Amino acid sequence: MGNRTYLWVSDPREDLFDTNNSLAGFWLGFLGTKTLDRVAPAWEAYADFEDAYEKDPTDELREASETLDLTFVVPRAEALENTKLFAAHIAAYYPTLSELYSQFKDYVFSQVDDDGSVSMDLYEYAQFDSTRQFIPTLRRYLSGMESGDSEALSDLAVDGDDLRAYATGWDLEDFAQFSPIYAEIDENDGVLPGTEPEGTDDTDDTGTSTQSEESTEPRADLKLTRKDIVALIIVLIGIAAMVFRYFFF
Repeated sequence: MGNRTYLWVSDPREDLFDTNNSLAGFWLGFLGTKTLDRVAPAWEAYADFEDAYEKDPTDELREASETLDLTFVVPRAEALENTKLFAAHIAAYYPTLSELYSQFKDYVFSQVDDDGSVSMDLYEYAQFDSTRQFIPTLRRYLSGMESGDSEALSDLAVDGDDLRAYATGWDLEDFAQFSPIYAEIDENDGVLPGTEPEGTDDTDDTGTSTQSEESTEPRADLKLTRKDIVALIIVLIGIAAMVFRYFFF
């Protein structure tokens, strides 16, 4: 199953996105210092329970830890304010993702009532590192963006090889209908069209392909015929026989 995370709105809960073994970078845009201050005591208390349970795994400790709510709940107005910092950071350092982020946040807010909130369950992802260090890590991301550090989100790979996993999260509702860009990404195996690695579909200003012959023509020198394979097997058998005689005769 992996370590899953979820983003949802409204009450009763309606999941909009999830991830598996990754943290969707765009979700951090809804967080702010005030958000982290609210949830930090619960995370710290849970880390204390984890340490105590490791030394003395009693049912009482386990049950007590389950009463703590580690969910990130961000009221709509607060989340709107928080996204300003994130949007500026994306525009400055990940410009190819700026329009996708704009559509992402607009979609989420279109699903939230005026008195509603954006909520996230990130606990399982935090287990990759440390429950106690997770909130400080999120604070580091925020402070890095506030200071204009271009590398603030680098270890999240927000522009990773599958934007569904590392940027938006996987669509569980109808984001693909709301966002033409996400729909294209989903059709293109998580890659933003036009940002594929060099050598896939490059053209110059005249529309002429700029790919080299080496990148477009089959590598004939890497193909083995049946005759080549048979010869290779014979050579390997000969080597194996020599090794056998060396060690056993």
